[in-house]
Amino acid sequence: MERKQLPRCKLNYSLKKELDLLDLLRAVMALVIFEIHVSNYSIAREMVLNNYTFWLSTPWWLGNWVFFIISGYVIGKGFYSGKYLTNKKGILQFYLKRFFRVCIPAWIILLFLFTLGFTKEMVLNNKTLFQLLTFCYYGGLSEAGVGAFWYLSVLLKYYLMAPFIYIFFRKLFLNDEKAGFMLFNIVAVLGFVYRFVIYGRNLDYYTNVSISLAGNLDFFLCGMLLNSITDGKKIYFLNKTSKKSALVYLSILVVVGCFINYKYFELEFLRKYICPTISIYAICAYIYIDGQKNISEPSFFGFLVNEFAKIGFPFFLLHSVVLVNISSVLNSRGYFFHVQFFIITFILTTIISFCFENCFEKFEYQE
Repeated sequence: MERKQLPRCKLNYSLKKELDLLDLLRAVMALVIFEIHVSNYSIAREMVLNNYTFWLSTPWWLGNWVFFIISGYVIGKGFYSGKYLTNKKGILQFYLKRFFRVCIPAWIILLFLFTLGFTKEMVLNNKTLFQLLTFCYYGGLSEAGVGAFWYLSVLLKYYLMAPFIYIFFRKLFLNDEKAGFMLFNIVAVLGFVYRFVIYGRNLDYYTNVSISLAGNLDFFLCGMLLNSITDGKKIYFLNKTSKKSALVYLSILVVVGCFINYKYFELEFLRKYICPTISIYAICAYIYIDGQKNISEPSFFGFLVNEFAKIGFPFFLLHSVVLVNISSVLNSRGYFFHVQFFIITFILTTIISFCFENCFEKFEYQE
């Protein structure tokens, strides 16, 4: 989840803004990941889910897929629009922007966690510390506050490959949208085949798919390829997709994901090996509609979504450490604990993330 670039200060500040569907998607998925982590603590405190409250068990894995697709889409848009050039100077500038927008903020957050002693055991382990600082960390120490760093480790490698992937795509189909969509389908199918091979060979899903470079590559590539489809009338399922139907697709995807997460053992195969490919089409249909310049009336809700999307990067990285420290303070149980825990940790994480985001502004790369 790359940090969203903040706009420069404006004199006419308004509490009403147009609703950006991509910002809405970022905000919803950040909350999806946050809620499942809150639920995990709540279940440990005697909260029992049923067929009426299953939606509290949100699909964190769907959030990760969405962030990879959005990252691919945003990076691809930069190349397809000409913002990023593919000569030596352009590629160097692209890498420098990623370094200032992702690496430096992540290191500042790590320094913050180390200073407060939340990751003391990792300081003592030179190997783990080196992996974190070089973005080669694929562990799952969420309680130490660094669980999300596996995502950055994968994402930065995609960024390193992105200029050359774009060059390859352009040589394959130039400006032919139908060929671009065909390649989109090929990538989606190959991702399905890869996961099916992992299943057939009985290999570990977590290390070979969930947090692996190959296991998430189809999300990133399909996000990039979506930029090659500028006229949806040539593509049947996009031609039939409207703003409302795209929102319906996303809503269904989240609700189904909640139910699958709730019925984890019974639907494990569906969640791991079928849903990823289905999700690619549903998410990309939603993002495509956002790219068609659907103008909405300025509203306070649009303002809130926009502001939350700005702090999404530190919120994504910091919420785990806030959760683990607040959980030990509250003494309530069950659903009451869940409500308390969600509200308190959300407010604290939002405030801390806002402070970090303002700090990160000082490290913006200027060409």
